[in-house]
Amino acid sequence: MDQIDNSHSELPPDDGKLLQGSQSEVFESSLVLASQGIPHYIEYQGELYALVVEADWFERASLCLHVYKGENQALSYIQIKEDISLRVSSLLFMLIPTLSYFWVGISRDGNWIKLRGTANAGAILEGQWWRCITALTLHADVEHFLSNLVSGYLLANLLNHRVPIGSICFSSTVSAALANGMVAYASALPHHSLGFSTAVFSLLGHLAVSFQIPQSERENGWLRSKAPLLAGLFLAVLLGTGENVDVKAHFFGFGMGIVFGLLFRSIQGYLKSFAVQVVLVIISYLIYVSAWMMAIR
Repeated sequence: MDQIDNSHSELPPDDGKLLQGSQSEVFESSLVLASQGIPHYIEYQGELYALVVEADWFERASLCLHVYKGENQALSYIQIKEDISLRVSSLLFMLIPTLSYFWVGISRDGNWIKLRGTANAGAILEGQWWRCITALTLHADVEHFLSNLVSGYLLANLLNHRVPIGSICFSSTVSAALANGMVAYASALPHHSLGFSTAVFSLLGHLAVSFQIPQSERENGWLRSKAPLLAGLFLAVLLGTGENVDVKAHFFGFGMGIVFGLLFRSIQGYLKSFAVQVVLVIISYLIYVSAWMMAIR
């Protein structure tokens, strides 16, 4: 922003121009002054716009814009990614629950398979840890499956623009499994649950962490840096509560997603290579396969 520095002068320039620049810059500053009741007007000069303030208001207007620019300085560190195109690689995240849904659907032993894979709190506490993983691949009905499929893919796609798909698959699998284990310990017996929504909310937590703004040294920098995390929390409350939903699984999943999001954010530099990402995807799939082998052995 081409702003005139008047910090060392009590008198405004002769022409009263506080700011000269592009249309967006001048109009944004005009909104700031209007919000404070400072009279001003805009002039159009060729390809540039000018924000003009009377002499009596010039010092206050200059201070107002200076404070506004300082408060929003942290935003200059954000690299806004306008590309939100759908990625085929994000489908890898949904492959296991999709295959499992159709496997259970066409199997003559579908009810038995669900019985063996559901997150039964009592069985988990007795040592059947694999239920924390197999339950992620099971769904009550087609509506349950489709809702998790669509929401999971959209969140995975958004996160995939910032985090490689291998990291997404591995972190969501492990964090959701741990969340189901925590639900078992926190629930009164008997407690049964199933569904991929725990992993979906884990994605939401990871996504919120990935959008955190770097902290500013200014007084309001800490709160501003936590804005994406708070937005994710409000979204989790909006989507994760209601009738016939496992609220504990959703919020434990969201919390574990935050933890693993921070962890992978700190070590992401070591995981960037294509080979590492392929290995993480394979390991994620093997976790599901191993859990199901334990369940139906």
